[in-house]
Amino acid sequence: MNSMPPIASTSEWLDYLSSVALKGSGLLVLALLFGHALRRISAAQRYVLWFSAVLAVGVLTIAVPLLPAWRVLPSHEVPIVVQPKSEPREPDTSAEASVTVPATAPVRSPAELGESAPMRSPMIRWPQIAWGDVAASLPLIWLTTTAALGLRLLISALRLGRLKMRCAARAASPDMQSTVAALAAEMGCAAPKLVIGPADSVPMVWGIISPCLLLPEDTDEWPDEKLRAVLLHELAHLRRHDPAALLLCQTTQALHWFNPLVWLTVRRLREDQERACDDDVLRHGIRASDYAQHLLDISQHNRLAPGLGLCALAMARSAPVESRLSAILDPHVKRDTSSRGAFVVSLIAAAVVSLPLAMLANEAASGLRGRILDRHGVVLAESTKEKVRVYPLQTLVAHVVGYTGKSGPKDLTPIGRAAMERQHDAALTRGKDVALSLDTRIQGLVTSAVKDAGFERGAVVVLDPRTGEILASVSLPSYDPNRFVPTISADDFEAYVKDTSLPLLDRCLHGQYCPGSAFVPFTALAGIAAGVGEKHFDCTGSVEYGGKSYRCWIAGQNPAGHGRLAVTSALV
Repeated sequence: MNSMPPIASTSEWLDYLSSVALKGSGLLVLALLFGHALRRISAAQRYVLWFSAVLAVGVLTIAVPLLPAWRVLPSHEVPIVVQPKSEPREPDTSAEASVTVPATAPVRSPAELGESAPMRSPMIRWPQIAWGDVAASLPLIWLTTTAALGLRLLISALRLGRLKMRCAARAASPDMQSTVAALAAEMGCAAPKLVIGPADSVPMVWGIISPCLLLPEDTDEWPDEKLRAVLLHELAHLRRHDPAALLLCQTTQALHWFNPLVWLTVRRLREDQERACDDDVLRHGIRASDYAQHLLDISQHNRLAPGLGLCALAMARSAPVESRLSAILDPHVKRDTSSRGAFVVSLIAAAVVSLPLAMLANEAASGLRGRILDRHGVVLAESTKEKVRVYPLQTLVAHVVGYTGKSGPKDLTPIGRAAMERQHDAALTRGKDVALSLDTRIQGLVTSAVKDAGFERGAVVVLDPRTGEILASVSLPSYDPNRFVPTISADDFEAYVKDTSLPLLDRCLHGQYCPGSAFVPFTALAGIAAGVGEKHFDCTGSVEYGGKSYRCWIAGQNPAGHGRLAVTSALV
């Protein structure tokens, strides 16, 4: 039994959401299948199934991050597929998805364009959306949408409160109040506060601690049988504690807004809520044909503001009236009630199923740090049973893979200190493998070619032009990351630091010198290919990209910059 770590990083949020969604969906699929198989039982008995399923999903949402993880399932996780970055950036320990390099436009030479070529409009470049960016934003999207639905629920409750205050001026007659009190005693529930609304109001109840019953103002003119039928229906909701069940369903639906199975189950639950109350009315002696006519009359009332149905149970709004009328008039429909004991047993069963399911997790990889693999599954970094980090290829991929160090003076737990080990430290710590786009065979060939040519220092990057994937990233000289495990000695580290060839420097990403003018022709060709070759640019001495300011060489001599430049003057 291992305690689940607190949800802190994006990847942990994604693990939590996927676990809750998967387990909750499994429960709801079973509930929907059982509900279909038991479609001939009474609505009150079927309602218990829906409520138990929604309750179990709600319990899962809370229990998954709080209960210890019971790791008995075989691990089925696939490696996280990434590739070495083509430009230096701050490590992102939460990134757990592929990094997509957008394809560049083909470069045309000035000769191909011709001197008399008309000015081309800029090419339309659609935004490149990487799954890593989408995955990183999923927790925020979930929280934002859940908060919005929760706010919508709160607004509905506040509007019901304002409705209650507005209708307080219309006092119910003493006879109406005594009728409601007598029927409440007959139903075995507390008498609600009676609120009188406009003549076209839909009868409805709401409230858990202080329940309210809304009736139209012309209720005193109704026939006694119609009034009794409506009151029996609404009081049945209170006897069954349906307002509290509705609040639970709306809360669970707000948390699982992304799961259509939750919406479907809640819809089934609300339909059977109304049908169970219809059956309650018929069991109290109201004739089915008369009650069907009363329900049809009530369905003509339309004074129900949008959103109030989130917190209120309206007699003719929560379920399709046509299907309810068919069920009311069908003499073969079972109208058995559900006993309190069966309801309690169902709730206990929901807890018994949901709590162990919340604890169920994939089998941990013996607590070992995850491996780093190349595109073909070649191991670039792994941990022994003694939790010692090992780099089998030693210097070949050192700058790409990086190295680990111990977490503290007395804690030998490996923690990422450089490159991929640091960037994906959170995922590797949880035992997940990280697969790179790197091809070890090409990496070895490039390294041998550079050394055979007699070069001791240099950098080579090989990319797949079709996808932009980095196949090799060689920086020479290199170092052996095994010397950093569990910690590097002071003498070895000093030797690396004092080495004038700078073996710790990744020349593919952090060169000592800027390319400067050597790259200007390529930049100019890219601009010409994009159709902006004849445009002018104002050099102000600096330019800002990605929140960073880059200074022109002339800024030290003339802070105002070069002024207005074209391609030819810029090259000069």
